[in-house]
Amino acid sequence: MGSNMQVAVKIFFFAFWVSSFMIVENQEIKCLPPEIPHGFTYPDKEYEENNILQYSCEPGYNPRPGNPRCTKYGWSIKPECGVITCLLGSPTTGVHSTKPIGKNIFLAGEFVEIICLKKYWIFGTKQVSRNIKCQEDGKWELRPGCEDTTCEYPKGEHLMYNPYYYKRIYKLWENTWYRCVYGYQHTAESITCTENGWEPEPLCIEVTCKEGELKNVTIVYGSPGVSPPFKPRHYLNFECTNPGWTMTGQSSITCREDGTWSSPYPTCSG
Repeated sequence: MGSNMQVAVKIFFFAFWVSSFMIVENQEIKCLPPEIPHGFTYPDKEYEENNILQYSCEPGYNPRPGNPRCTKYGWSIKPECGVITCLLGSPTTGVHSTKPIGKNIFLAGEFVEIICLKKYWIFGTKQVSRNIKCQEDGKWELRPGCEDTTCEYPKGEHLMYNPYYYKRIYKLWENTWYRCVYGYQHTAESITCTENGWEPEPLCIEVTCKEGELKNVTIVYGSPGVSPPFKPRHYLNFECTNPGWTMTGQSSITCREDGTWSSPYPTCSG
């Protein structure tokens, strides 16, 4: 009788354990939205097994990498919001100083001032100093450092491309030759790369012939007109204001490519 009782007790406890296990296995898994410092969940609800938590962070903070997933043990990874920072490395060549002095970790929205040595300017700019912002993605808006002052091959609608003198990048104080398109003349035989760009400036000026003094003469015809500006190939035709007077000089003159007239303005005398 005692032996049978022991068997019955064992069967009872085994059945209870199996039923408890089945209840646990069949129990629906739920995850509550966690408290996230500097962050918030959306939607704010209970999550079922394998659901991914959707959450965002306040400005100045970034979500932790990865996707928190609801499991029977809770969230697969802890959802966190980390503060956004930009790191300022050791000063590069050409950097004179940085401000604030000694600071190398910056929060999103903060600025560092970079000041370059002479003959250098901020990467990607033509400025010797600049305040550079740490952005919301943890990246600097510009590379915080300095590079050699250089000039690109001069460009402009009035410049003539010359393959014999072409070089894409010129160093500070380096010279190059250049020419201007028809109707414009260069202001110097060569130009120099400076901290302010190419000099002298402007590189090309429009060619015009000066308006002369009308001494007892009148312009009776001009192509393309009788009024300035007079550009190269501009043609003028003169007559004496008083019939019978004698003209000294040419009755027709043309503006030349160098900005001078083919002949001086004529004059008339009685």
